[in-house]
Amino acid sequence: NAYDYEFYKYITKDEEYSYEHESFKKHIEARILLKKYKYREAIQILQILEDEKFEGYNAYVLFGVYTDLENAYKMIGDFENAYRYLNKRHSLINGFDA
Repeated sequence: NAYDYEFYKYITKDEEYSYEHESFKKHIEARILLKKYKYREAIQILQILEDEKFEGYNAYVLFGVYTDLENAYKMIGDFENAYRYLNKRHSLINGFDA
């Protein structure tokens, strides 16, 4: 299945792969920006991902988006938003236990 292969490339954080799934593509783009210390630009992309929740979106991707948002906000000193995304991430984890 092409989607499964693309998801595999995504979870292995393959930055060279040409993603067709828009959420994977945007999340990898945001991660590249984070590596370049472009936190505010990454945050903009990550917030769009959180808001849009593309078709085929799953908890693993959302967990990664929340984690990256938390870390990006920490890096710019916005601890209120970092804490907010920490809580969202924990809520998602708690949902797995239900």
